[in-house]
Amino acid sequence: MSVEKIYIETPCFIDAIKYTLKSASHLSQDLQNYIWHIQQILKASEAKDIQVITSALTIAECRRAYQDKPPTPEVKRIINSVLTSGKIITLTQVTLGIAERARDLEWIDGINLKGADAIHVASALLTGCKEFFTSDQQGSRSPLKNAGKISKLGLRVINPSSTQLLPTDYRQENLYE
Repeated sequence: MSVEKIYIETPCFIDAIKYTLKSASHLSQDLQNYIWHIQQILKASEAKDIQVITSALTIAECRRAYQDKPPTPEVKRIINSVLTSGKIITLTQVTLGIAERARDLEWIDGINLKGADAIHVASALLTGCKEFFTSDQQGSRSPLKNAGKISKLGLRVINPSSTQLLPTDYRQENLYE
């Protein structure tokens, strides 16, 4: 049985890692909803109900989870358990084909993204993902700022809480947890 594919960009992983280490009670309702959707997508992926893909580049980008100091053993454990265990995330390599597609986003499609963002979008396109999760809105060259252009290529660039691909079984809180 074929499952839907969702690409998750680095900022979503970093946000989920940061908030896994803290209490969520002080977060705004929007941020709690955003994190909850990421967690549900990862649960669905672990159960093989969807496939979550990211670039191997994400490993390097998450190395500190945007903290000011080197990561603690707990941060390292969380990063490794999510990104490199092979149980939750499918990593895609940065191949020549992906690098050329990243370049062609600007050269052919007129979509001007930052280098790493172009790699992520090209990876999502070439692996057949239908949704691209990100929270990066910084600057005019971010995927969210170019969502309209990217959607014409068959890839929805969205905040995780806007997903249409999360299976129904994962769309509500488990009252017994």
